[in-house]
Amino acid sequence: MTSETLFLLLGLFALAACAPQNYRKQERNSDFIPFVDFMNQVGDAKWEDYSGDGTSVASEPDFQDMKAHILDMYPVSLAP
Repeated sequence: MTSETLFLLLGLFALAACAPQNYRKQERNSDFIPFVDFMNQVGDAKWEDYSGDGTSVASEPDFQDMKAHILDMYPVSLAP
């Protein structure tokens, strides 16, 4: 066996050892929100829904800036 063949076999063995062992399909979490639905929720969000106690949004302009940033970062076709 040549050193090139040995090196190739060693490389293939290393790749096989690093390959993922679990090929099961990931189960969907019941709380999972599809991305388009999430973006629709962002588009429909109103300051009034997030103002008040327990929120960390300082003001309506800050809320509108964050909302615009999310919608600009992830442009998708939103359902009507």
